[in-house]
Amino acid sequence: MSQPTPPAIMSPEFPFMKLPLELRHKVYDFVSQRDHPNLILKEYFEKIDPDVGPPQFVAPVVQANGDGDSEEQDPEGEAMNEDEEASEPETQGGGEDAEMTDVDEDESDEDESDEPETTDESDGKQDMEDEYTGRDNEYRHILTTIKTRGCPPPIELLQINRQVHDEALEFHYSTFFVKIDVTAALAHQSFFLEALETFIINEFSPMEKVRKVKLVIVWDSEWLREKITPPDAEVEADFVFGIYLDERIMKACAMLQAAPALRHLEVDWYDTERTKKSHNLMCDAYDKFMDLEEKEWTDNTTEPPTRINVDVTFRQHVTEAGTAHAPKSKLAKRRADFEKVGVTMDDC
Repeated sequence: MSQPTPPAIMSPEFPFMKLPLELRHKVYDFVSQRDHPNLILKEYFEKIDPDVGPPQFVAPVVQANGDGDSEEQDPEGEAMNEDEEASEPETQGGGEDAEMTDVDEDESDEDESDEPETTDESDGKQDMEDEYTGRDNEYRHILTTIKTRGCPPPIELLQINRQVHDEALEFHYSTFFVKIDVTAALAHQSFFLEALETFIINEFSPMEKVRKVKLVIVWDSEWLREKITPPDAEVEADFVFGIYLDERIMKACAMLQAAPALRHLEVDWYDTERTKKSHNLMCDAYDKFMDLEEKEWTDNTTEPPTRINVDVTFRQHVTEAGTAHAPKSKLAKRRADFEKVGVTMDDC
């Protein structure tokens, strides 16, 4: 049975409540930080999957040293060793699964542009290759497709009093967002579609109260055009790329339509050339996303509550054919992904 909240904390004279709201927001943000925020969604999928068992923990192992004294090992040491060893190839190979980190609040469009880079992309943070990916299972692909910014406030904070509860949740959902790389992990098409379907059908999914979603679509029309130029090229393989993209966009739109609290949608479209075909492809996607402007959300801060349309922003970042892209840029990475998927299709 939980202990009642101390009266001093519940009192209106509680000193914390005398701080300016901006400072209280900084406190809420600080106490909500976690060691591995990138694992929030991955752990959600692991929890709802009956085929994935709970994390294994073992009791502390006591060993005697040479002097006859006992030494206690880390309680989680043995339990984590197997997972760490299993996930080590994923994080040291520099591959697709190691390319995701949690979104920086200050990330800007300029940071995402495809201009040649003159400095390291790490911006002082831990290299993505060293990112902890948790238990090694199929849900590691979540880390390459879906990012989150912000962690929910801890239950201890929400239990202080009603005002702190409401302020902390409002601050969290006003700053939190989900970012989905629609074209990442293209080789895992069914996994991506099933993940978004999970958000749609689950009553208490993480998308239930999400107000802002960012979608990134990185396409390579130049590579696809060059691939089908030779007379003996396999057109069927390139056709599959377009089918995959359309399926992902349709599923993303369905997920967004099912998100009851959605207020803002940002779409960034990247491509490697400007042609009539690539322009038509972008316009088709644009029309699908702009249909979401008809979706409404309820503003309960007004009296009476008002219905407001979802704000949709669509930005295009298209380079000219023949442009050399920086090795770590989105377009260069996506071309490498396309080439891997193309080789796989050609081998089938």
